[in-house]
Amino acid sequence: MRAAQTRSDFRYLVVALVSLASAALVFVVGRRGGPVSAARAALSFVVATLAAMAMAFAQGARSVPAVAAVAIGFAFCVTLAGVIDISARTAVGR
Repeated sequence: MRAAQTRSDFRYLVVALVSLASAALVFVVGRRGGPVSAARAALSFVVATLAAMAMAFAQGARSVPAVAAVAIGFAFCVTLAGVIDISARTAVGR
């Protein structure tokens, strides 16, 4: 939304993509064909949060609480999406 309003500020988009890529990496590397374990989901959440925070700070963000709130929000969404995707694939036998 911010990128659409400003047409030049893509910082949130980059942070979201880094969060998505890092969460996906945890799910792909830890895949065993079965359902998602709570430990793998938690690890994905932590890795996605830390990666998003690192990218935000690399882009010049300074407010730790604001960066943490955004990073946790992105990490929660991408982790939940990964859990749902893997659970659905397991349920249909893919």
